[in-house]
This record gives sequence, structure tokens and C-alpha cells, in this order.
Amino acid sequence: MKKSSELPIKCKRLKELRTKNGYTQSAIADRISVTTKTYRTWEIGVYDSHSNSQSYPPIDNEKLEKLSDIYNVSIDYILGKSNYTSVDNAEIGKITGLNNFAIATLKSLKKAYDYDHTMDILNFIMTDTYLFGSFLGYLRDYIEPNFTIPLHPERDEDTGNISYIENLDVESNSILINKERSIYLGRKNGEFNGKPLYDIQGIPIENLSRMNLLLVEEIFKVWKDQYNTRK
Repeated sequence: MKKSSELPIKCKRLKELRTKNGYTQSAIADRISVTTKTYRTWEIGVYDSHSNSQSYPPIDNEKLEKLSDIYNVSIDYILGKSNYTSVDNAEIGKITGLNNFAIATLKSLKKAYDYDHTMDILNFIMTDTYLFGSFLGYLRDYIEPNFTIPLHPERDEDTGNISYIENLDVESNSILINKERSIYLGRKNGEFNGKPLYDIQGIPIENLSRMNLLLVEEIFKVWKDQYNTRK
């Protein structure tokens, strides 16, 4: 059985955990029964002039367990092997895809004064797969828009087919659609005969900044009505 574990090069977890919890190097060294000099080498490494590189001495596993208890995090997190602070969080992350911060937020709700009511609403929202999926889709498009390429439509005089070319001059792309000044926005979706294909949206210019937000608000309204009806 291994008696010690090596820190990865440039691992900053020890320093981050120590400063976040308000400890000095000497204070932590005292708590795990090592000299300050020894502890410092774990944080900043030892410079080797011959190889012109920094190396990090291995940490005794008993000391790692003490550090894990002090900071209430997993040993894998200290060693930089995981981005999850606990083994439980790592397992939840594997199943859900949530990161450590998202899991911590959900856990913090459990400590809220209106925990039962908050979780009741959260469970209600996530029960409707279609509605929740649609909400996340619109929210994603609002925060990180997918349709971002201004396109200019061109009609082939022989075939009558319409093709689109990228044109960064948004104003020159604007056309009248149902008496509203609109532009075509697209996102790339493959190629055909060497030409890019796009998914297209014709969007009124005045709605560009608020379109997806309005859809998100509409879904919030549906949830609110359904939740109140259920009660």
C-alpha cells in the first residue's frame, strides 16, 4: 500500500484551500505536525538548478488525510485528480453532469429556511421533461446565442432556389417580413457541394435583444399557472 502521494506539477489546491480558510502556512504545518519548511515545499515546490525545473515532494498519506479533514474535501480534490470537493459530489456529477458549484448550490438549498417549499417547486419544474427541456433550450439561446451569423438571401434566377451568404453588415441584410424590418440570422449546419448550410431564423430587428428572454418569461408563466392550479 502506498504510504505517500505526489502532487501534480503546479497544483494550486493546497494554497487555495489554505488561504480560503484563513490559515497561514505555519498554522497548517502545526496542525498536521510537520515543519513549516516541509509544508512550504508542498505548496511551492523545490527548484532544481541542474534541470531548471520545479519538483514537488510526495505527501505522506496520513498528512493528506489530516488535510482532508481540516478542509472537509476529498484527497483526490487536494491532489488535483478531481474537480469535485467530495466523493459524493463526484458521483452526483457523473450521473447528472452538474459541476461542483452547481451541486453545492443545490445542497445549500437544504439549509434554507423555506427548504420544503423551494424543493417542492424545483421538483415540480423538473418533472415536466418537455417544458423543462424547452426552457433550458431558450435560456441557453438567450445566454449563449446560437443564431449569430448575419445572412443575406440570394435567389438563383434559373432555379428560383434561395441560398444564403454571410454578410457582417447587418443593416444591408434587413428586409421587410410581414411589414416588420427583419434580418436573417443563421448557425452553420454542415456543407453541401462545398457550400455551407445554415439553420435560419428571420427575426424582427427590434426583437433581437429580447426574443429569447420573452420565451423564457412565457415558460415561467406557464409553470406558475400549472403550479398554482395543482395547489
